[in-house]
Amino acid sequence: MTEGTFITVLLSSDTFWSTSVVWGLVACALVLIASVLVMNLSRVWKRKRRLGSTEGAAAAVDVALTFPLFFAVTMLAVQFAVLAADALVVHYAAYSAARSARVVKDPYLCGSLKDYIDDFRSGLTAKLFQKPAGCEDSDERIDRAARLALIAAAPATTLSTLNTPSQTLKDLARLMAVSGGETGNAQDLRYQQLLQKITYAFHPGNLELIIDEPDFARLARMQDEKSIFARSEAARAKVTFYTYVWAPGAYLLIPGASPRPGYNFIQKPITAEVSLI
Repeated sequence: MTEGTFITVLLSSDTFWSTSVVWGLVACALVLIASVLVMNLSRVWKRKRRLGSTEGAAAAVDVALTFPLFFAVTMLAVQFAVLAADALVVHYAAYSAARSARVVKDPYLCGSLKDYIDDFRSGLTAKLFQKPAGCEDSDERIDRAARLALIAAAPATTLSTLNTPSQTLKDLARLMAVSGGETGNAQDLRYQQLLQKITYAFHPGNLELIIDEPDFARLARMQDEKSIFARSEAARAKVTFYTYVWAPGAYLLIPGASPRPGYNFIQKPITAEVSLI
């Protein structure tokens, strides 16, 4: 399956239209509002310079009142744009999980996460295609496929309530940092950022994953067991990822965003559902 398949699956997902598309439109609307506020600020500032002290003082008050609103709208627009981008990543994670559940022989995801890292570190890419043909599906493998995709949506910031990363996760972060081409301090900085993102993505409390059979496959089997849909290895993945909300006070205006028990930061659950036949 190619990335073109992902686009097709994405466009057919109801959750894509209700999350990424809606939040993207909200971000665009907020950008328009911010643009209107900027033009108003510019007009008021020019009037302040043109008028005398009394009228100029009134214009300065207008600027002082408008600028905080402009700043808040801008920050909220950026936050909704980030949420829209994160929703795309969560849908790709659901796609990766469904693909892993559907495809029985997937040499890239067979074995443990440590095996995955060791294979790429050794540079023997061909070794991945020499895995035993009997590599079976497992919950761990499907979960790992989703979490590897979710690294892109995880925050690159220190969150003290997360677990200390294991040595395997540190090795994965180092592998990704080295493959980026940076050297010296730039590579170390990249490593620290990736380690924070990987720690967040692999934290047990930040992901809920359900794998089941799509409704159309179940109904097809009930009606006709010889149907192509009844005989296909169809899989549906539902992923809920608790993304990080960084904009101050934004959770008050974002439905579903709130502090989670045991965490010292705000999270917003993003749900994606993808079906593959």
